[in-house]
Amino acid sequence: MSAKTILGALLALIAVSFVAFNLPQSSRFIAPPQEQSAAPAATSSPGSATASSSRLATSTSPGQAGIAFTVDAQHYTANVADGATVLEAMRSLATEGLVFTGREYPSLGFFVESINDKRNADGYYWILYVNETSSETGASQTVLFSGDTVEWRYEQGY
Repeated sequence: MSAKTILGALLALIAVSFVAFNLPQSSRFIAPPQEQSAAPAATSSPGSATASSSRLATSTSPGQAGIAFTVDAQHYTANVADGATVLEAMRSLATEGLVFTGREYPSLGFFVESINDKRNADGYYWILYVNETSSETGASQTVLFSGDTVEWRYEQGY
């Protein structure tokens, strides 16, 4: 990955984070602080990023709802509890063949680097849409509720 691509991705993350941290507290897409799930990720030290790859499903509590996911014209249904994050829902889809990689940034959250072997490259990135609207928060902060739809679109970055 070139330095230019990394710089572009980091600038996009900073812009999204700036918007997210300046939203009203009543915004539906800002998740409350919560403990980390048992997801396969290495620990990180302050100021560093940690890479992870998800191919394992995580369990959720009773009262699950089906969340419709679309990735490059492929459709999935994630059965997760109301209040689960997009990242948790994506991890639950590993049994249906969804494969993704990303990096956890201590101050920003999880940044998706590839989905189904299609990597961010040449100024194109995976952009998260919830209910047909570009999300103002990332996969690890965007909270889902029954009836929500999630779409990952491979688009030119900002």
